[in-house]
Amino acid sequence: MRRWLAAVFVALAASTQAHAACKIGLVADLPLEPDPYRALVKGAVNGRPVVFMLDTGAWASAMPYPDAKRLGIKLVPSFKFDSEGIGGRTDSMLGHFDMKLGQADLPNELVTVINMHSLDHQAVAVVGRELLGGWDLELNLPENDVRIEKVAGCRSTELAYWNKPYSQARLEADGSSRSAILVTVLLNGRAVTAMIDSGATQSIVTPGAAMSAGINLAKAEDGDEVGGIGHNHLSSKVATFSTFALGDETIKNAKLVVAEMWQYNRKEETGTRLGPMTRDSTEPRMLLGADFLRAHRVLIANSMGLMVFSYVGGPVFDISQRSEKGTSGATPPSAPPAQGQ
Repeated sequence: MRRWLAAVFVALAASTQAHAACKIGLVADLPLEPDPYRALVKGAVNGRPVVFMLDTGAWASAMPYPDAKRLGIKLVPSFKFDSEGIGGRTDSMLGHFDMKLGQADLPNELVTVINMHSLDHQAVAVVGRELLGGWDLELNLPENDVRIEKVAGCRSTELAYWNKPYSQARLEADGSSRSAILVTVLLNGRAVTAMIDSGATQSIVTPGAAMSAGINLAKAEDGDEVGGIGHNHLSSKVATFSTFALGDETIKNAKLVVAEMWQYNRKEETGTRLGPMTRDSTEPRMLLGADFLRAHRVLIANSMGLMVFSYVGGPVFDISQRSEKGTSGATPPSAPPAQGQ
């Protein structure tokens, strides 16, 4: 399982002393391409250079059929199923290929091939939680870097090793084999389960969560359509929340996109591109997308059930950025967060 990390992990384990001081060992480093909306990393498919998108919201890696055909993916026609996402349901099948992700070689890697024209950006595929999950994960999008790590012997106060003020939040388990990265946030003081989703260009709240926080959606401004896997697009609103809080970080007057993410997919655990063969009853009511991650340095310590994060600058919820299927409204971004409010 996770063959591509095995050799590195052996070397890491040999250098880590049991019961020693806190050690955050590097398992794999994935430098990102400069992009304000996505976590893109160079790689290769069957020896041909490509770009992948790292998607912590995706249950499995996926590639549109035209790219799979062009790149020589070996399909398994006897293994067909439906993939579901924000845009509904689409036909899919399994394929396998020789993958290079960053500097890591992954021979005969499986991928979900979906009946979709393209991902609407330069990436040919998304890399999901079967490769990114199960380890500790550092998302440093402000410095264009993602690291897969192994935390050993650390206290919670030692995780933010970059020596900046930080907040922390407990991770919630969703009971699946590839658990989503879930945290509890407060919208106007109301608890909401949110998923850390590097594949979502913007943070999104469901209408139910917005209304439970006291938002009158009838008075909210219209937003752009929201889309993902599938053939449907969702209308959206833009609402202002008096407060958004996660850990010790509080943002006042946070403007957020509101859309019924699960309208076509009521039992799916992913919020971006796909999550085949998943019927989890836990649905996050908010996605914390690339806008949130671009403003923070984040360490997901799965081994400790903790997330630590530091605000490093810029808008936290930037609804002026381009969405996956168009251009978002040019509303000014939310103000920088306050600590300990």
